Amino acid sequence: MVATRAVEASAVERSAESESVGGMPSTRWRWILSGLILWHLWAVVGEPVEFITRLPFNADGSPAGVALNTPVRRYSEFLYMNHGYAFFAPDPGPSHLIDVHVQRPDGAETSVLYPDLESQWPRLLYHRHFMLTEFLNNVHAAPIPAEVKEREPDEMVRRWQASRDQYESIRDSFRRHLAGKAGVPVDQITVDRVEHRAPFVPEYLRDQVRLRDPRLYVNLLDEAMPPEPYPPAAYQPDPVPRENLPVGSPAAVEGSAVDGPAVDDSAGDDSVGDDLQGEQQ
Repeated sequence: MVATRAVEASAVERSAESESVGGMPSTRWRWILSGLILWHLWAVVGEPVEFITRLPFNADGSPAGVALNTPVRRYSEFLYMNHGYAFFAPDPGPSHLIDVHVQRPDGAETSVLYPDLESQWPRLLYHRHFMLTEFLNNVHAAPIPAEVKEREPDEMVRRWQASRDQYESIRDSFRRHLAGKAGVPVDQITVDRVEHRAPFVPEYLRDQVRLRDPRLYVNLLDEAMPPEPYPPAAYQPDPVPRENLPVGSPAAVEGSAVDGPAVDDSAGDDSVGDDLQGEQQ
């Protein structure tokens, strides 16, 4: 009996040593941990791959990108990893800030720009404010002009108004928070959107314009902007002489397509027919 117990104890010790060698987890746990790590890395790359394969003005990605991201979509959304990293592209677009004006009870007015590297430290606090100001700009919807309400369908007006209500709700939540920090009523807080672009290469090299140059900051209006007309083309091709055009081409048939006197189409057709008959003869 004593020998049997000794053999069983020795077997248990050998099993424990095989499962944990040198303080390392057992093989089974290492497989489980490796699978969880791979799953997390899958979620890290899934959303950027689907995002980068989306066409302009199309929320759907390519079939391959969607198939890659679908299994881990809910996991990445739960951990707030469903972003596309577009800001960190080699050529980032302009950043968007907010200029907060506070009207004090004594009549003085102060202005604070968010985010601010000087006052918001550590860097994570600055980045948090930066994401909030970018989010506010992304959801911006201008007030609906009266002529648009009269001209556009009711469904479009309703959706526009819903977007405007959403923007005002988020903007006013910013105002309430800032009013609480400043100790003033909400109506004494004004929030303006500001766009800050990077200097162009000629500005940076020739004019010595640096990133914090005041000329690079533009206040964005809270109104619907009319569409800008396309500028005239810088290159205008020289008109091709009519006699140099191939017979039967659209420009040769339509006299208005090129500069020069108009030619009777019927006469042109008859002459072409006579030439063909002469060749056949």
